[in-house]
Amino acid sequence: MGSLKVNGSSINDIDLVIFDKDGTLIDVHHYWCSMIKLRTKFLLSEISNKHFYFELENDLNFIMGALKTNKLNSNGPVGIKSRKYIVNLVSEFLNRKKIFFPPEKVELIFKKVDLETSKDLTPFLKLLPNSQNLLEEIKRSGMKSIIATTDLSSRARCAMEALNISSLFFDILGGDKVKDVKPSPDLIKLAIHKANTKASRSIMIGDHVVDMLMGKAVNTAANIAVLNGLGKASDFQNNSNFIINNLSSIQVFSK
Repeated sequence: MGSLKVNGSSINDIDLVIFDKDGTLIDVHHYWCSMIKLRTKFLLSEISNKHFYFELENDLNFIMGALKTNKLNSNGPVGIKSRKYIVNLVSEFLNRKKIFFPPEKVELIFKKVDLETSKDLTPFLKLLPNSQNLLEEIKRSGMKSIIATTDLSSRARCAMEALNISSLFFDILGGDKVKDVKPSPDLIKLAIHKANTKASRSIMIGDHVVDMLMGKAVNTAANIAVLNGLGKASDFQNNSNFIINNLSSIQVFSK
């Protein structure tokens, strides 16, 4: 067990620190806006009628959550909702445009994007301040770190491997590992089970309300909201124990 100090307050007897991925450890805006635009590009390459190309390009980017400012919409859906939800959303949108794209076809396009980007994910990834430092300190202390993300487990692991930090995690869990994604507690329950510990000895760190709600649902020792992702301070007033600007506000102490 170890201890963490956040904004001068200590949280003791901790076995497990659970991290959201996008917006907590890596730059959510850079990663997902790049991925959304690539998904759109691949989708449009399958559409023979180019008349609506530019209109569709803007609309597809927008409905998946990429704004023209190269920022991700704080309401997602990418980065918050499940992949299945986004696949169905894209399919329904294209069908309304009289372009027949069943969910299976959209998922196939997404898989092509996954395959293409998996060759080299580094252009899509930017570690947020103090991420690696904190993970290294947690591992040295004897505590465990687990990622709990709505992204696919394989994609999340690929990203951590590209950043050369996958060895710092006890496990990496994606939305494909559970029935219901955030804010359902399924992911956090699985993380606690994998680490063979209790919620009272676990901490949840995330950048969105869904992360905090997930932690609250199982009564973690603390829920820490970080502001370098999608959430604003006002979003977390009633559902987090701590609100910090970035992970530099967390220090680790081993017993």
